[in-house]
Parts: sequence; structure tokens; C-alpha cells
Amino acid sequence: MGKRTDWLIQRRAGIGGSDAAAVLNLSPWKSALELYCDKIGLNEIEDAEPDWLYWGKALEPVIAARYEKETGRTLQDDGEFNIRRSAHYPWMCCTIDRSILGDKPGILSIKNVVGFKKAEWADEPPVEYQIQLQHEMIVLNRAWASFAVLFNGNDFGWYDVQRNDRFCAYLTQEEKKFWERVQNMQPPPPDVPADSCREALRRLYPNETGSTITLPGEFIGLADRIEAIKEQAKSGKRELDAAENKLKAAIGDNTFAVLPNGITFSLKTTKRAGYAVEPTEFRTLRRVKG
Repeated sequence: MGKRTDWLIQRRAGIGGSDAAAVLNLSPWKSALELYCDKIGLNEIEDAEPDWLYWGKALEPVIAARYEKETGRTLQDDGEFNIRRSAHYPWMCCTIDRSILGDKPGILSIKNVVGFKKAEWADEPPVEYQIQLQHEMIVLNRAWASFAVLFNGNDFGWYDVQRNDRFCAYLTQEEKKFWERVQNMQPPPPDVPADSCREALRRLYPNETGSTITLPGEFIGLADRIEAIKEQAKSGKRELDAAENKLKAAIGDNTFAVLPNGITFSLKTTKRAGYAVEPTEFRTLRRVKG
């Protein structure tokens, strides 16, 4: 078993910093339900690091050194797989990137951000990362923390963050509720993001039992809403087909069409390989991004 795998298994015994936003359903990558599935062991653990994570870790020392140079602060590496636990809240844990040493020690979070994501940091660090740092400040009882960020491999920035005691009290309360659900095997309700919840529900309930359940009256409105959304989708699909057919007819046997405002469409032939069905060819209309 690799160190990373062992670390991931140990993290299942509590809520880590990168889990905190998911508990509040404010993570862009994972819902509370998906996090629940992970904590009860339904998600597979992969020892291999994806490339984005590998390069993020590889660049950490470089980014940390630049932070020290820019701020004059001294950092300490506490270890890549060192899990720290709260003395007051046993379900809260974290693995920090660096400690900031001094009379009032802080926490440093190191981020390697691809260029097109820089806009998300324009006014302040993204909310999911701020929640992560607030969680870590609770665990380590620190009053402040900082971000060191490398944008697109050549643009450096850093941001200090103060502990928000009011938010920390709320986060602690919500994490406690979530951990009680994990211990009692009570899944949180499915919520956003939908893809994460869909995959989590597939793991939670992989097979049907053949039995029937009577749902409470509140689900009548939900059922009506589902049907209404389906009808809207059908109506929208018919309108979309009609509009695309009109545009295809105008393009005719040409490959591209340009509008007076510069928007370009392509109408190219797409080949579909023949497997269980006969091979076919059809033309696909796409708006060309430029």
C-alpha cells in the first residue's frame, strides 16, 4: 500500500480541509452526498496521482520559496501525509501545505492555478478555498492563514486571510451534523452538483429490492415539477430542431457560414462507425468558437 493510499484511508476517519466546502454543498467538484459515499467507503481509492496533482505537489517548494522571498516570513514543511486532528472536535482533521512560523503562527495554502482560472481570484480567493483555510484554522487553533498562488506558471500572488469566528462556529456545527450522518449511516439529501449526486446515488443504491415505498405528500409537488421540466425540455428540443433545420437549409451544401456579426457556423460530415448497427454518416451543426 502506497503512502498516498494509506493517507487517503486515514482521511476517511474524519473531515479534512478539502472536504469542508463539500459539507456545505459549496464545492464545485463534490456534493455532500458524494463526500458521504467516500467517508463510508463506497468510493474507490486510487494510489496513482493525476497529473494536475503531481505537478501541483512538484511545484510546492518553488512556490513556497517565492512566498518566503516576497513576505520575509519563515515556513515549515510539516510533511505531505501528516494528518493533524483538532483537540476539541475529533471529527475535524487537516494536512496543511506549510506552517508559517513566528510569534503568531499561521497556515500557508499553496495553489498552482492554470491561466484561465485566474479570473476566479480577481477579487478574493475562491470561496471553496477560503472555507478550506477556515477549517484548517479551527483544527490548528490559528488566527490567520495565507495563500501562495502561482498563476499559469509565471505569475505569483499571495493573500492573507483572517479567521472568521462566526463562520467557524457555523462550519463546526454543520460538520458535526454531517459526521453524525456518517456514523449513523444516514445519507444527506441529494443536492448540487447534480453529476456528483447522480454518481453517489448509483453507489448507494446499486440494486433494487422489488419492494414498494409510500412517499410523503411533499413529493407530489416534486413529481409534478419533474414532469413540467420534461415537457419544457421536449418543447425546447422541438424549437431547437426547427431553428437548426432553418439554418442548415440556408447553409445548404456549404461547409461554413458567417453571419454579419462575425459568428461562424460549420456544417461538416460526421462518420459513425458500425458496431451493433450499420455504419452511417450525418452532418453535425456546430457554432464555431473563435
